[in-house]
Amino acid sequence: MAYWGYMDFIKSVMAGKSPGPRILEIGVNKGQMFVPLLSHLTANFEYFSLVGIDILKRDAISVQLQLMSEDLVEGKQEVYFYEQSSLEVLPTLVEYMKETNQEEDGLFDVILIDGDHNYYTVKRELECVPSLLKRQGIIILDDYSNKWGTKDEYFSELEDYKGNKHATPREGTEHPEKKGIVPAVSEFLEANKEWILTNKVHDDHEPVLLFRRGELVLFHEVTGKEFTDDEIDLLKQEPEEKEEEVEENE
Repeated sequence: MAYWGYMDFIKSVMAGKSPGPRILEIGVNKGQMFVPLLSHLTANFEYFSLVGIDILKRDAISVQLQLMSEDLVEGKQEVYFYEQSSLEVLPTLVEYMKETNQEEDGLFDVILIDGDHNYYTVKRELECVPSLLKRQGIIILDDYSNKWGTKDEYFSELEDYKGNKHATPREGTEHPEKKGIVPAVSEFLEANKEWILTNKVHDDHEPVLLFRRGELVLFHEVTGKEFTDDEIDLLKQEPEEKEEEVEENE
């Protein structure tokens, strides 16, 4: 997925990151977003890290990445591609943070989630991804507002992925009642009151934005949206403030 309409917003979030932005994309597919991101990073940042995860590394993107990687500065500009399931890689990254004492810092400024569109996968991705996010970072979650919001899709059942050893099977993972992305995200937000979900970047598009309350004060400025004073206050509030407000209203 190319996250249509989000590129300028992502660029604004990446700007000023020191020593450079670190991006993770889950579900690279044909590189519709990964390749433009790499091109922008190469042209604008001395330091950066771009990491992709997908259960299938297609020949076309392999060639593109090989050619584009020839222009990268070793030790400063890094690109990694894991041909594995996100459910295999993400726990490994979390463990890496622990081993390198980066638990308080996080690894990525921007995380894009567009892997398997089912409750089982997204729920488990959201168990790992927030701890990987740096302060003032963002998560962009695709397909929240389309049919996969409430319906399961398993890549293991698609023709291109038949026999793929990394693809999650439906059998043994499908929930009898909860389907799609929305219930997984709803459970995450219920359990993590410090997080906000919004579609204010582009309210007519499928992706939504997740970020920690009080961290993305620049959000309304970057999007150029007309926010009400109440909406701006909500984006700025820390979790404790929000909880006190709810108690007062009760």
